[in-house]
Amino acid sequence: MKNGMSSFDIAAMVNELQCLVGGRIDKAYQPARDRLLLRIRVPEEGKKDLVIVLGKWLFLASQSQETPKTPSSFAMLLRKHLSNGKISKIEQHGFDRIIIFHIERAESYQLICELFGEGNVVLVQDGRIIQPLIPKSWSHREVRAKREYVFPPLRQDVRKLDLDGFEKILDTSKKDVVRTLAMDVNLGGKYAEEVCLLSGIEKEKKAADLTREEVEKTYEATKKLVDSLSSSIGGLMIFEGDIPKDIMPFELEGYKDNKSEKFENLSMTIEKYFTIKKEEEPEDVDYEDFKGKLERQLAQQKKAVSNQKEKKKQYKKIAELIYSNYSECEKVFDVLREGIKDKDITELTNHLKKTSPFKAMDPEKNEVILSLCDEKGKEIEITLNFKKSIEENAGIYYDRAKKAKEKLEGAKKSLEDTKKKLARMDVEKEKKKKKAKRQTKPIWFEKYKWFISSDGNIVIAGRDAKTNDKVVKKYLSDKDRYAHAEIHGAPSVVVKNKEGEISEQTLKEACEFAFSHSKAWNAKIGSGTAYWVLPDQVSKTPPSGEFLARGAFMVRGKRNLITDIEMRLGIGKVHYEGSEKVMCAPVSAIESQCKIFVIFEPGDMKKSTFIRKLCEIFQVDQEEVQRILPPGDVKVVRTVGVPEGKI
Repeated sequence: MKNGMSSFDIAAMVNELQCLVGGRIDKAYQPARDRLLLRIRVPEEGKKDLVIVLGKWLFLASQSQETPKTPSSFAMLLRKHLSNGKISKIEQHGFDRIIIFHIERAESYQLICELFGEGNVVLVQDGRIIQPLIPKSWSHREVRAKREYVFPPLRQDVRKLDLDGFEKILDTSKKDVVRTLAMDVNLGGKYAEEVCLLSGIEKEKKAADLTREEVEKTYEATKKLVDSLSSSIGGLMIFEGDIPKDIMPFELEGYKDNKSEKFENLSMTIEKYFTIKKEEEPEDVDYEDFKGKLERQLAQQKKAVSNQKEKKKQYKKIAELIYSNYSECEKVFDVLREGIKDKDITELTNHLKKTSPFKAMDPEKNEVILSLCDEKGKEIEITLNFKKSIEENAGIYYDRAKKAKEKLEGAKKSLEDTKKKLARMDVEKEKKKKKAKRQTKPIWFEKYKWFISSDGNIVIAGRDAKTNDKVVKKYLSDKDRYAHAEIHGAPSVVVKNKEGEISEQTLKEACEFAFSHSKAWNAKIGSGTAYWVLPDQVSKTPPSGEFLARGAFMVRGKRNLITDIEMRLGIGKVHYEGSEKVMCAPVSAIESQCKIFVIFEPGDMKKSTFIRKLCEIFQVDQEEVQRILPPGDVKVVRTVGVPEGKI
C-alpha cells in the first residue's frame, strides 16, 4: 500500500485547500505523537478539521475529529501564536512535498508542513523558527528554535520546465529513461512509468540515446500529465483485487485495468485510504500470518531469480548472435538506409524478405526485426535499430545482460535474506515462549510506575488519573515526600521513607522521574523543572469555588524546585527481596544498581522496536518492559554490558 503523498498529490491538495483561505485558526491539537489537527473556522461553512500525519498525509477530515482533553506543549504553542489568525495564502514549495500556510494576526507567521522522510511541522516568523514539532539537524540545514528556517535543496519543478530544459536533462543523464524522469525531472516512479507508457518510449532505454522526436514525445506526455493537475476534480482509490493499492488526483493509463473508486475530493480519498491502512496494519503480527507472508515472498523471489537468470542468458546470447551474423545484419542495414528514402516501404519489405533474414520493420521507430539462427539452428527473432551501428546494437543487449546480472545478484540476496528469516521464525517463537515463562512474581509497587533510588528508597508514581489519586491517598504518609513536574500530564510521585531522612539525591531522582514520565517525553522537550514538597502541603481540597479533576492535587506553600532536569532515563535489572526485576529509572539510580543497562532519551526509534530489543537483552516478556517505560519513542544514548549489535 502507498505510504504517503507524492508531489502530484500535494499539488492537487494545495488547489483543494484554497477553500480555507480567509478562514481563521480556531485551535490546534496533537492527538498522537505523529499527528496534528488544526481546527479552522471558514466563513459561511463553519469549522473544518485539517489533519496532518507527519511525513505522510495531509487532508481535510469529512467530520469533526476526536481531540485530546489536554493539549500538548506544541499544540499550546500553536494556539498562543496562531489562534484567530487569518489564513492568507496556502502554497506548495516548488514541486516538493512541502506545504506552507501563511497566517496573519498582528504579525505574520508561516506554518510549514514537511511531508517527506519522517516529516515535521515548523512554526516560522520572519524567516526564523519559533519552534519545530521535532528538532532536527542535517549537514545542510538545522531545524531548531531560534534558527533561520532553510528549505531543503529545491528539486526540479516540472511545471516550469520547457522543452529545451527537458531535453538538456535527458541528454546529460547517465540513467535510463524511467529513472531520469523519476529522479532528475522529479516525477516520481509511478508518474515516470506513466509518461513512458503515454509516449511509447521503452523505459529501460538510455535517456541520452533518445532522438529529438522521442524527446518531444516524452515532453508532450509529461506536459499532458502535469496539465491534468489543473483539471483534476475529486480523487481516485485504486485497488489490487479488493485491497486498496494507491490514491491519486486523476486517472492514469497504467491503472486502467485496475478496479477504482471515485471520491468527491482528494481529502475524502486520502481519509478513507488512511483509515483502511491503519486497520490493515495492526501492531501485533500473527506468527502464522507472518510466516505465510514470508513463504509467499520466497516463492516470488525464486521466480524473480529464475527470470533474471533467463534474461541474462538470453541478452548475452542475442549480442553474440548479432556479431556472428555481422555481415547479414550489415547488408539489411545498408538496404534500409538507402531504400527507406524512396518511401516505397512495401516494395522494400518484399525485397528484403526474399534476400535476407528480414521479418518486419517499423520505419517510425527505425527498428527492424531479423530472424537469426543460433548454433543449434534454432531461429531467434531480434529487434535492432538500423540507424545505429552493429556494434551499438550488440552493446545495447550486452548492457541489458549486465543489468539483468545486477538484478539477479540483488534477487539472490533478497532470497537468502528471506530464507534466513524463515529459518529464525521457529527459533524466535520458542524464545518468546521461554521469555513469557520467565516473568517474575509481581510485587505491590509494580501496579504503578516505580523505581528504587540510589539510596534504596521505593519511589512510586501514578499511571493515570485513577492511580495518581491512589498513590497519594493510600501511600503518602507523614515521613514520605511528594514530587511533581511543572508540566501538564505529569504523574504524582511518592518517595517512601526507608529509615531516617530522605537524601537530596533520592529527591532529585524522584523529580527527574516525574518529569521524564510526563507528556514532555512525547513532545521531545529537552529539559524542564520539577519540585518536591512535604506531605502536609498536598491536599485534595481546592480553594473555594474551584474544582480539582480526578488525579489532581493542590500543593500549598514553598516548593523545592529542581531545575534543568535532563530528559533521560535508564533501564536495567535490579535485585529486590530475592527477585530480579527490570527497572526503568533516572540515570544515577540505574548506574548505582545495575551491571547491564541502557541509557535512552526521546528520539525516533519506535517504542515497539525498543521493547523487542530490551526483551532479548534482559530475557523477559514484553509486558514487563512495556509497563515501566515512558510514553513515547526513544533514542539510545549509551549501553553498558550489552553485547554489540543487540540494540
